[in-house]
Amino acid sequence: MSEYEPGCIEAISSESGSAVPVSELLARASYSNQWMPHLNGSRLEDAAICVFAPNRAEHPEDCSLEYLGAFSFRVVYSEWFERLACGEFLGAELDIAPDRQDI
Repeated sequence: MSEYEPGCIEAISSESGSAVPVSELLARASYSNQWMPHLNGSRLEDAAICVFAPNRAEHPEDCSLEYLGAFSFRVVYSEWFERLACGEFLGAELDIAPDRQDI
């Protein structure tokens, strides 16, 4: 892992503890509506780890977890967040990372 930022890693487990379709498991993951169509959503899994930029899985094939791929997505902010980013609120600071995710 390089460019390590723990706030950009999501660990997700099924609510039942049993394997469920990946589409159900990852539905709660950030921006899943954008990158989920690129996955085989019928696969069954009980947990997943989503790694978002700036993190990079440099050698995912060497991991003990099955690597499902890297997918592009577009960060979409609500209106209040865009106003915050433009400095409309006092004391606002923002650090935006590139858009990419490894699963």
